Amino acid sequence: MASRSEPPQKRPREETPPESPPPQVEPEPQPEPQPQAEPEPEQEQQPEIPQGHIQGIIEPDVVSSYLLKLHAAPIKNPARVLDIGTGTGIWAIDFAEIPPNLRFEVDDFEAPWSYSQPFDYIHGRELEGFIRDHDRLFRQALANLKPGGWFEIASIEVNCFSDDDTHLKATSMMEGVKNMHISAKKFGKDFDTVKNWRSQMENAGFVNVREDVYKVRNFYRARCTRKR
Repeated sequence: MASRSEPPQKRPREETPPESPPPQVEPEPQPEPQPQAEPEPEQEQQPEIPQGHIQGIIEPDVVSSYLLKLHAAPIKNPARVLDIGTGTGIWAIDFAEIPPNLRFEVDDFEAPWSYSQPFDYIHGRELEGFIRDHDRLFRQALANLKPGGWFEIASIEVNCFSDDDTHLKATSMMEGVKNMHISAKKFGKDFDTVKNWRSQMENAGFVNVREDVYKVRNFYRARCTRKR
């Protein structure tokens, strides 16, 4: 069997004419993009500061040492915490690092307590004028604390003072404070009890009782003189 090869034959190449370029279409003018407001970054929730601090009425050291602190008791990782008179619940929400750990219960904190387990820490704030029987409240708080637990209660004293007794010259203001105390006593919830809390706690059986007192300025002396 013989085989042979032949040189390849040249075939004419077909050429296609170049396509004509597509017609140019001018793009339609697009509307200018409108500036969009950037979403506000989430701010870390902090205890509300009274408007008086912005106006310079409340001293900065009072704000930093009391108003912005969630607690003053030397507690570490408490497992069970009770906030009495919680109000809006903002303190309890700030105190609970994980929201599922927090449970709200509607109850009367002056009624007999029926909690199944004691607490590491019991807290109450701004309860002046909301308590009928302080002695019973303090006894119940002590009975529902674990050994070594802490009870902390704080409030602004509804009264007026001055270092040089000049507040006594503000007769209208002092008369208003006096009438407010009289009305509160008739209602059964005195406004003038903060000064007795320490001794009442000690009588209830608390030990290592500490009292922190801060001066809160109510009014500023006028800086201008009136022309006559």
